Amino acid sequence: MARSGGSHRKGAARAAAGGRPEPVHVGQWPFDRYAAHSHDYDKVIYVVSGAITFGLPHQGRVAQLNAGDRLELPAAQCMTRSWASRE
Repeated sequence: MARSGGSHRKGAARAAAGGRPEPVHVGQWPFDRYAAHSHDYDKVIYVVSGAITFGLPHQGRVAQLNAGDRLELPAAQCMTRSWASRE
């Protein structure tokens, strides 16, 4: 699966200009992990296949998402994430 690269920034710029951002396909390798970080734009995650875990350290919780799940993250929300699988 392809990694998303700079597509997130383009979508965020479009949203900031009053337009709707286009969906971005993000495909990662199983067990990829990202350290705590945040974005300067709202993010909506839809899981099409596989599973992903979002750590929300400032809320003291973990969100386990599977195919069919959705998660909305406001701008500046600190998160970690790790992919459990692609299937």
